Amino acid sequence: MNADRLPLGGPVAWLDHWGRERPDATAILDAGGRQWSYREVLSAVRCRTAWLVRRGLTPGSVVCISVADPTEQRLLRWAVNVGGGLDALQDPALAEAELAGRIDLLRPAVVVRDPLPSWRDERAGSLEQASAFRPTATTPTRILLTTGSTGWPKAVVQLAGHLDCAALANTRARGLRGDDVVLTALPPYHAAGSLFEDSLLQLGGALALTARKGPGWFLAALEQQPATVTTVIPSMLQPVLASPSGIEALNRLRVLNYAGESIPMPLLERLLQVYRGQVYRGYGLTEAGPMISFLGDEDHRRAAPDPCNIGRPALGVEVRLDAAEGDESGELLVRSGHVMAGYLHDPKATAERLRDGWLRTGDLARWVDGQLYLTGRLGSRMRSGAEWIDPGEVERCLLALPGVEEAAVVPVASSRWGERPVAFIRASAPLERDRVREHLESRLVRFKWPDWLEVLSELPRIGPGKLDRVALRQRAATGPGRGALILAADESCAAVHAMNAEEPGRVT
Repeated sequence: MNADRLPLGGPVAWLDHWGRERPDATAILDAGGRQWSYREVLSAVRCRTAWLVRRGLTPGSVVCISVADPTEQRLLRWAVNVGGGLDALQDPALAEAELAGRIDLLRPAVVVRDPLPSWRDERAGSLEQASAFRPTATTPTRILLTTGSTGWPKAVVQLAGHLDCAALANTRARGLRGDDVVLTALPPYHAAGSLFEDSLLQLGGALALTARKGPGWFLAALEQQPATVTTVIPSMLQPVLASPSGIEALNRLRVLNYAGESIPMPLLERLLQVYRGQVYRGYGLTEAGPMISFLGDEDHRRAAPDPCNIGRPALGVEVRLDAAEGDESGELLVRSGHVMAGYLHDPKATAERLRDGWLRTGDLARWVDGQLYLTGRLGSRMRSGAEWIDPGEVERCLLALPGVEEAAVVPVASSRWGERPVAFIRASAPLERDRVREHLESRLVRFKWPDWLEVLSELPRIGPGKLDRVALRQRAATGPGRGALILAADESCAAVHAMNAEEPGRVT
């Protein structure tokens, strides 16, 4: 279908259109192997909308969703939209304290958590209120949470028109089609994951859902689901490219997009050597919809591109650099039809990020031969995989641990994740690894944990009360010292464990 004739109005309009035009077409291939037609999806969504309306959903209200089942995550999201509400999907792995903080921020009318009712026994009830709702381009539709630059969550508000515009830009950038099936390798509460799901839903395509459980989940999903498109963070490709069966499964895809952290050059060269489909790189952030720029397949095939190269602006995206006179690099500012409406309940933060319609990204960039190159970041955030981690948030968590008097968290380079946090503390009493892990488990989602924690008698300073973070980063780059508590629990930190094994005195 011509992209200019695609349905507009966000998920409500997309589902309604394809439910009438192609009711028997596949909309969802769930992780259990069941195929859901657009007709079946619409019926399930309407049942959940009625259930939500009876519990307080009204047009313009926020619904916080924290459920584990991947199919329910999507059905409930769309059910909220059909009822005129803003869906706010959350990572079901969040610690209770983190989820509670997000609920305080969102002020939702309804919170949906496991266990869910048996929908088979749930009466649909009256849908007059939901059926009467018709979204416009300015209808608030979705909320995605981002840590921003402060470590405290910010709730990004997207309108129905933003979702339309971003999906169209993504479709044109990657050449997506209505017969495509997207493998949902990134979760729906992630901006990039949502973007690709929206694009296929707007096109009348299908979503192949994944369970995201176990160390080999992505490879298993590639082998089992008949997908043609997926978007990943680079670290997900390492085990796939190391396996002959993984390479074979990868080559069933027509389009492979990677986003998030810079891809290591050896990994990119290996990918381009063995993968026959089209390779794209995407750059964006949640506040930008998240579509800012992309690097196309031709740019990859001429020669492996510099990891800092983020390509050209996407359709409808204006870009300018806020640079000092004489500087080549400056803060990247963007303006488009899918930049956020603002932060929920936070007009001050909105005014700081959105100025005269321009979004300040916080990233530094420069132009090289008509393409954008990232040169750094403002502030102290670190990016691990596709997730931002704020050192201050982790430090506050560590300072709540009995005996910890001072804490500093700095990034260390990771071949798999780009960057990982590590911590240095000053403590008045010895720390036990199990107690530290228990403390973190109750307060932080796992990807924010420091890979290791090292106790120092004093933290270095460059002035009264000011930590010398440069010195700490240099120290962290050499690996954990003797007695460091190794907190990493997966293969992403194999190098840390290897270093630890070389010095038997270190605590594992």
